[in-house]
Amino acid sequence: MFFHQLWSKELKDPSGTRGIKKPRQTGLTLVIDKGIGLDSFCDLLQLHAGYIDYIKLSSISAALYPPSILKKKSEAAILCQTELYTDSQLIEVAIAHQQLRRFFDSLHQLEIFTIEIPEVSDHLSEKARIELIHEAKKEGFNTITLCQTEANSLSTGAIEAIHKRFELDKAAGATYVSLSQYPGLWLLEAMKDKLPLPEFIFPASQAAEQTALIEMYGNHMNISHIPFEDALTLETYRRKAKQKQTEWKISNES
Repeated sequence: MFFHQLWSKELKDPSGTRGIKKPRQTGLTLVIDKGIGLDSFCDLLQLHAGYIDYIKLSSISAALYPPSILKKKSEAAILCQTELYTDSQLIEVAIAHQQLRRFFDSLHQLEIFTIEIPEVSDHLSEKARIELIHEAKKEGFNTITLCQTEANSLSTGAIEAIHKRFELDKAAGATYVSLSQYPGLWLLEAMKDKLPLPEFIFPASQAAEQTALIEMYGNHMNISHIPFEDALTLETYRRKAKQKQTEWKISNES
């Protein structure tokens, strides 16, 4: 009980905006696991789990893990109300080698229920991609779909293309739509009031990109590609712990 009351709510969250408990629908933090060992994974979860919503298994690394280790990672994440998900490259390989059924079955065994879906490509037509989202949903998976973006594009067509992709993917059953890269400040400003930004995921691996997103649009932004060890730092940005003290929202605790 003593430790539960050690820090006041004002000290833990000067912004007064991060009281939402997991599972969250907005203000998500998505980190990347590039292949850290199980002990390090569990150690990082022990400290960071309250501030992480999804963990992305980078590239095709999920297929290279010893299955027993990956299963233990999945179990540890589930205990922390955190979800693992697979990189779009892995499902692309599964489709190319006609292994989609085996891919789905393997994820079910591992209790991984979120999949990243790639953008349209020479190997995945628009029709096939929409069918893939439908099929993944039918199999019980949440999907994070990729939307191809060109950083700092100022054309009206770029916004229209993103909006079209969002509408198509959400209609097909996508859980979230993720931009393929950090869009840059110009495109972010152009997207304002034109798109439902809290329903997008924004890649921002650099601290300057993360702070720009939060300062421009607030804590409801979903931010991905965070290095695992930087999750706590991002949470301090979200809580505005680095603001000047005169800007803190301090109130007396009853």
